[in-house]
Amino acid sequence: MSTPLSKKKWDRPKRISIDEISLRKGHKDFVTVISDIDTGELLEVINSHKQDDIVETLAELDERGS
Repeated sequence: MSTPLSKKKWDRPKRISIDEISLRKGHKDFVTVISDIDTGELLEVINSHKQDDIVETLAELDERGS
């Protein structure tokens, strides 16, 4: 689900933006980008656009305290 890149820890943001983007035009290679609305900081890139995968990844991050 999440990309295998190591990410820095981030504090729980007050507001997040969740956007789905295509990696390549005309292809169905979608990822979900999560960012902090207030700081504009990129928080997470999830290699899926399915709701279950997004919820699972966010729950894992919350459990880890990331």
